[in-house]
Amino acid sequence: MQKFTNKAIHSATTDTVVYSCPVDSYSTIHNLLITNNENTAVTLNLKLKKIIGADEFEYHCVPSDFELRAKTTLEMKPINMIAGDRLTIKSTSPLDVIASILEESVGF
Repeated sequence: MQKFTNKAIHSATTDTVVYSCPVDSYSTIHNLLITNNENTAVTLNLKLKKIIGADEFEYHCVPSDFELRAKTTLEMKPINMIAGDRLTIKSTSPLDVIASILEESVGF
């Protein structure tokens, strides 16, 4: 069964989960908006964390320590995820993060 959902968070100075793919699902983040409302640039790290066997691996979705200019939005699409994947963000100042997601339950 397919379900559309949205997630909205404020990033923090520690890894904050934007979205975690449910254990019995595949998901696609159709659109990810990261907005800097500050008057100065903000440094961010956006990572896809994957569990493969007993190990967890991190992959940067944008260059590490990416600088998002003042009053701008970074748009990304799509990000396909499998069960257990997590998308996290960390930033030097709060950023608005909005994700539009399609989940498909597969009942593993």
